[in-house]
Amino acid sequence: MKSFDQEHLNKIRKRFTITADPFAVTVRSRAREVERLAEMVTADYPNLPRSRALDVCCGPGTFGRALAPRTGRVVGADFTPAMLAQARSISAEAGLGNIEFVCCDGNTLPFADGSFDFAICTFAFHHLLEPARVLGEMARVVRKGGRVAIVDAVMPERADRNLNTHIERLRDPSHAAMFTESGLRELLREGGLRVIASNLNSRDRDFDDWMFGAGWAPSTPTYADVRREIEATMADDAAGFAPRLDSGSGALMVTQAALSLVATKD
Repeated sequence: MKSFDQEHLNKIRKRFTITADPFAVTVRSRAREVERLAEMVTADYPNLPRSRALDVCCGPGTFGRALAPRTGRVVGADFTPAMLAQARSISAEAGLGNIEFVCCDGNTLPFADGSFDFAICTFAFHHLLEPARVLGEMARVVRKGGRVAIVDAVMPERADRNLNTHIERLRDPSHAAMFTESGLRELLREGGLRVIASNLNSRDRDFDDWMFGAGWAPSTPTYADVRREIEATMADDAAGFAPRLDSGSGALMVTQAALSLVATKD
C-alpha cells in the first residue's frame, strides 16, 4: 500500500483486526443511521437499479448493506481480512446477493476509470497519511456526474488539533490526524469535487463504549491513560471531546461528531 509507510500500515491492520468484532456490534446498533446516510447519498439519483456503488475502506459493508437494496451492484473493498470477513457475514445475514468483496487498498483501486456511480468511504480518512491520494482514486473510479461521499469523525474548529490528535492516537495508534469540518470540505474542493449535501451529527458516548470501539477494556493500561488525558481537559475542553460526568450514573461521557459529505464529480 503506497499511501502508508509499512509501520503505519501494520498499525492499521492490527487495529482493524482487534476491533473487527466490536465494529460488527457498532454497525448493527447504528443500522438506522447508516440507512439515513445511504438515503442522502442516493437521493434523486437517476436509474438507481442499474447503478454501481463502491464501499471502500474501514469496514466495507457498513454502507454496502444499506446501498445494496437501492442499487444494482455494490463492491466492498478493504485490506484487512478480519474486516472483510465481518462484512461478508453481515451481508449474508441480511440476505444480500448483489454485493461482492475484494481485498485491496484505497490508494490503488483495481477498477477502471468511471466504473462506479458512487464511491463511499466511512470513518477512514483520519487513518490516512495521504488522504488526498485516496480521495483521488475514489474520484477516478466514479463516472462524470457520479458521487463521492465521505463520512468521518471531526473535531470542533476551536479544538487544539495537536491535543485532540494526541488523545485519539493514544486511544488508537493507527490514527494519522483528525479533521475539522472545514478541513474535510476543503479536501473535497481541492479534489475537484462539489459538495451537494452534508450532515453533521453529534453523538454522546459513554467513555467505556468509546474505548470498547477501539478494543480496550477498563482493565488495560491504555484505558487508564486515555481516561486520565480526557479528564485533564474537563475544565477547558481544549481537545474538543466535551467530557463530563453523567448526573445520574456518574459515568464519564464524551461527545463525538460525525460529518457526512456527498459531492458530485462534475
